[in-house]
Amino acid sequence: MLVSVEMCTSAGTFALFALRVPEANADQRYTVARADLVNGGWEPLFDDAEHNYTPSIVSPDGRYAIIGVSNRPTPQQSMRPVLHLLDLGSRQLSTLTQDADLWLTPADWLPDGSGFLALADQDGRGPVFRVDVQYGETVTGRSVQITEEDATYSDLRLAPDGKTAFGVRASYEFPAEVARIDLATGQTQRLLNPTERPGLPGSLTEVETQA
Repeated sequence: MLVSVEMCTSAGTFALFALRVPEANADQRYTVARADLVNGGWEPLFDDAEHNYTPSIVSPDGRYAIIGVSNRPTPQQSMRPVLHLLDLGSRQLSTLTQDADLWLTPADWLPDGSGFLALADQDGRGPVFRVDVQYGETVTGRSVQITEEDATYSDLRLAPDGKTAFGVRASYEFPAEVARIDLATGQTQRLLNPTERPGLPGSLTEVETQA
């Protein structure tokens, strides 16, 4: 088994990292392992030959983590990643985004642990989403789109108050710039950037069709 360089850390007591597992015929799959940063040692959390697992952000209290789970692609079925909530105590996985037709990538937890921000490609854009987590006997999730611009966001970070986020957005109209996002309204504000937006001649018309 080979360890990849990607890892996610909590408050400094442990880390989750992606573990590459070689298989026959030069194939491979990925799982998630947990490393003890205090006493040393590590162990894999899942042993599932039918799926790939990807570690992501750990909750503020260190009790949960978001894990991407995707079926291994075949000629008959394409890969579809779905975000899950991992209870780090019981190691139970709960599906969060099964109903979202998106490849969501977690970005940052809300301070109270009630959900997290995520990014995804959508119709040539990259909006910001919020995934609300409903805890209980059965854990569920609900994804809500926050931004509605013709732009793609990256490097998303949440403000300490949990009401505002900051990210880098880019569009066919302008290069990457830093913006503030009001998470309650979805309104965005361009912050001070090194240069002004360039003026572009012409127009662009979006056309959609159904196969």
